[in-house]
Amino acid sequence: MIDFIKKEASCCLFPVLLFGAMFVTKYVHIPHLYRYDLLLILAIIFQIALIVTGYETWQEVKVILIFHVVGLILEIFKTSIGMWAYPEPAYTKILGVPLYSGFMYSSVGSYIFRAWKVFDLQFESWPKKLSVVVLCMCCVLQFT
Repeated sequence: MIDFIKKEASCCLFPVLLFGAMFVTKYVHIPHLYRYDLLLILAIIFQIALIVTGYETWQEVKVILIFHVVGLILEIFKTSIGMWAYPEPAYTKILGVPLYSGFMYSSVGSYIFRAWKVFDLQFESWPKKLSVVVLCMCCVLQFT
């Protein structure tokens, strides 16, 4: 049980750092630096630190980057249809969405990749690729 908890905690490092920074920056302000910009800087520092220490590999970073880009696109879409907004000012916004927001999605990607590796997860009896693609397309079409 203790081994599982240690492994699970190690998988959550990047998300804990990011969401901890989101909490702290709500109350700690740096003059002349907007909160969303500070969060972007911190997320990049966290990512660099994880790479330098060997905690994450470049392969993991590629996966995390994909999650970041997809997440940023999703946030742009969600704000464009009025689901929510990012009301605070920032220099690092694209179409009203701060760049740090993609890191919220990449923290999920980081967890998934780490858990997959740490727990040595594998699929059994996975359906054929065409079936998976058709199922995914049906899911996407249902929400459009």
